[in-house]
Amino acid sequence: MKKNIFLVLVLVAVLFTVAGCDKSDSNKNATNNNNSNTAVTNNDTTNTNSQYIGEDAAKGNALKDAGLTAADVTELTAELDTENGKAVYDVDFKHDGKEYNYDVDAITGDVVEKNSEIDD
Repeated sequence: MKKNIFLVLVLVAVLFTVAGCDKSDSNKNATNNNNSNTAVTNNDTTNTNSQYIGEDAAKGNALKDAGLTAADVTELTAELDTENGKAVYDVDFKHDGKEYNYDVDAITGDVVEKNSEIDD
């Protein structure tokens, strides 16, 4: 009888130990997943993030700032990039002999930087 009680107690202790290990690994993985999501939000520009405005909105904001429409320009492109540690869309287009370059904040949509030069 004492052997059976001892065996049951050992089995219960082993089960609690295994269950506790599994739970801590699960929490560790959840923490790692949260950290990797943060990394995507702040630094990784190869993946789009649901907080980002998207390429079309970035193009629209740059064109609006330039006082132009998509029909007015050629070679309109937008690419997710990083400038000074912030995610931005690099928007480029040409109009009337000039090449325009805009950096549009990927989250707020604000124009961060812009320049234009005569197209060669």
